[in-house]
Amino acid sequence: MSKKVALIVPKSTFLESPMTWTFLGLNYIGARLESFGHEVEHYDLNIDQIPLDGVYDYFFVTATSPQIYEVRQIALKTKNYKTKRVLGGSMAWTSPGSCKDLGYDLIVSGEADHPDNLKLVLDTLQNNDVKQIALPTHRDLEWSIPPIRRWDYKYKAWTKDLLNGDILRMSSVYWTRGCSFSCAFCEVGRLGGLYNKVRYEPLDIIEKQIIEIKNNGYNAIGIYDDTILINKKRLILVMELLKKYDMRWRCFLRSDLLEKHGGKQFLELMKNCGLREIFVGVESASQRIKNNIYKDTTIKQDTNVLNWCKELNIVCKTSFIIGLPGESLESINETRKWILENKPHRVQVGILIPLYGTPLYNKPELFDLKYEKQPDEKFFYSGKFEEMTSFVSTSFLSKEDIDREYKKLYLDLKNNGINLS
Repeated sequence: MSKKVALIVPKSTFLESPMTWTFLGLNYIGARLESFGHEVEHYDLNIDQIPLDGVYDYFFVTATSPQIYEVRQIALKTKNYKTKRVLGGSMAWTSPGSCKDLGYDLIVSGEADHPDNLKLVLDTLQNNDVKQIALPTHRDLEWSIPPIRRWDYKYKAWTKDLLNGDILRMSSVYWTRGCSFSCAFCEVGRLGGLYNKVRYEPLDIIEKQIIEIKNNGYNAIGIYDDTILINKKRLILVMELLKKYDMRWRCFLRSDLLEKHGGKQFLELMKNCGLREIFVGVESASQRIKNNIYKDTTIKQDTNVLNWCKELNIVCKTSFIIGLPGESLESINETRKWILENKPHRVQVGILIPLYGTPLYNKPELFDLKYEKQPDEKFFYSGKFEEMTSFVSTSFLSKEDIDREYKKLYLDLKNNGINLS
């Protein structure tokens, strides 16, 4: 029997621009639901209202850790609804226990867009006694289908082509799932609570998505894969498809993988296939701090990649985290000096927020990190980087020290013309 399902994204108060990227996980689930014959609609509560009771049989709500307050508000506002409410997403996956008291009819952890997994979710919804289920992760993605893209118009993501000055509107994709690295602050990877094995969507499914994105009027794609260069041969095949359809693109890139797979020469090949922007997680310009969090990249590698991007007219956005294990005045000053001397095209600087499912959250005793307080649910409510505050300390810096030095660094970079976006 056909059901009516509303896919719901909670408010993203932790983001400065919440309507930039779509939550792709819901769109994959929506596509699978429609393949089963169900009716599906999408609501992003940053701009939409919660649907009225009786319009839908089920609400499928996704959630990341910073959205826990808004997730609770959805449950409170709909507690008398006849509509059954399902909570999933990375928060339910990495910390299902923290979701038990949020007021939902069913908590789902795991990969819900697999056909067998989604059937299990739908069957479980008929049993009022089951409140929580864990779904298996399957060994490949040969079963995947393209996500729904008719809601992309709600989101406004852009990048710049330094070669000719064009401003490019992007749609987002996620063509691999998982990461084989061990960064201690990340919920994905060998030590995280999410996917710890890299799996790949079939090339024909990728090509269908590129065609649909182009037909929808986009001229660029933001690739959200965690480690796009982990499989060089496959990436070359993907790049050939992007070039075939004249799509320019942006991606996350690890500097060590680029160095391993050809350095500037391979980066130039990527540019010739449409690459126009990369996002590099530098995290800290202190090698000691990088080593503390198992980043496995070097600041020399990061510097080389930035310089290659400048030579090739590729935008290089770098991100940094203040308050990582072992953080000190010296390490913060190393980060300040590196940014001011090297001047990346764009810089993102934030304070460490240990997330559910990460080694820093699960086992802080293994790192030089102490929790001074546990954040309340509104901790992420600002959405402004300059207003962030710490709730951890290191053996070198107190919480107050981290707050003070972070704000000082942020203002220093801003006053020196660094593009903090």
